[in-house]
Amino acid sequence: MLIQGRERGSPMHGWISKSWTVFALALLVLFIHGFARDERPVAKTGDLNTMFNVIQTRGGKVERWLLLLREEIPGHATVYDLEKTAEQWKSRYPHFRWDKTVTATTWKLEGTYREGPFTETLQVVAGLTQEEAQGFSSYKIEGTSWNQAIRKHVDSKIRKKITGIFHENAEVFTCLNGTFSDKIDFVDLENIRSFALDFRAEIVELINEKDFIALTGLSPFFAGQLRTLNGPFNVQIALRLDEKENRTNFAIGTPIITAEY
Repeated sequence: MLIQGRERGSPMHGWISKSWTVFALALLVLFIHGFARDERPVAKTGDLNTMFNVIQTRGGKVERWLLLLREEIPGHATVYDLEKTAEQWKSRYPHFRWDKTVTATTWKLEGTYREGPFTETLQVVAGLTQEEAQGFSSYKIEGTSWNQAIRKHVDSKIRKKITGIFHENAEVFTCLNGTFSDKIDFVDLENIRSFALDFRAEIVELINEKDFIALTGLSPFFAGQLRTLNGPFNVQIALRLDEKENRTNFAIGTPIITAEY
């Protein structure tokens, strides 16, 4: 296990950053070859259930969840192929609000739809070269509350999107954000390690700073892995003290955190 303080040399530090920035989808392209994919994309709402149950047991409050599927654009795709995809998506999902942006070097299509507590986002982002377009397509669904009724509804939505959008290599990412009503003691490493034990996770790396803790681990609760020099992992947990509100903010993601925290 690698434990870090304020050093910045770790390959993991770019994935769990104290700047609280978003894990940009474009950066995920760098990770794709290290990801142990499922044979077919599946709706992993069970991962959200697992994380939610852990947080509930600890008395935390979930304020946001998201589930993201992404897939690389097939090789040798052209702008014509992207435009054809745009036409198909707009026809298949007319209730989405669509926006397309094209420059000399990039092509982007994004559609959003809000229904009750859910927000859905469909996206294609590609970098353009003289010969082909390289990028990814993605589907994201997010909300602010989670229970079994919501899980069934989300499962249904994802199955429909998988059938209409993805092929065999879609990656699945899930994430929870929320708060604990008290300030967690970051000095007590055993207390911090207990978060890993909640997922029966072996800690691969632990970043420990004054008001910020981030650990990366390998848990039997989650399928799929990313690989680093420190070993494979499939879960990340980040905790940040909020002195003003006298609470602790958290983010949990598998295999990585994909949301702002």
